[in-house]
Amino acid sequence: MLILGSIIFTDYAIPEQIQFGGRQALPVHKMIGGGRISDAMGPDDDDLSWTGRFQGSLASVLANQLDRLRASGAQVPLIFGGRFYKVVVADAKLNFQRPYQIPYSVTCTPVSGPNAGGFASVVQTIDALVSGDMASVANLAATFAEGVG
Repeated sequence: MLILGSIIFTDYAIPEQIQFGGRQALPVHKMIGGGRISDAMGPDDDDLSWTGRFQGSLASVLANQLDRLRASGAQVPLIFGGRFYKVVVADAKLNFQRPYQIPYSVTCTPVSGPNAGGFASVVQTIDALVSGDMASVANLAATFAEGVG
């Protein structure tokens, strides 16, 4: 499962791999005579990047959601492989081929490290996604009812 903000990646949209990790923020001070002093300042997580393909009847909708997420600069949850990050979508490239087939690449910059919100944040995120989906279904049902009536 891969979730970025309110986007749930499924089928071909799920990437084959997402590389994670990073470095230790570690300035090294070189002293006269060849000595060194290093200051471990904490983790410096790398950006998280992946590619995939939105395919099917919702491809254009998902591509537009991803592009809006990039444009907003909002801090959003990223959940994959039991890991939880708060990220900003730094880069999103969408390659429109057909309305039902849009390859993409995305790069997210972590704002908080892995699992920084813990399980409670993941549950809140999933709850928000389900609530959003329920609201969408209610809106579609109301639209359909107006068209029938």
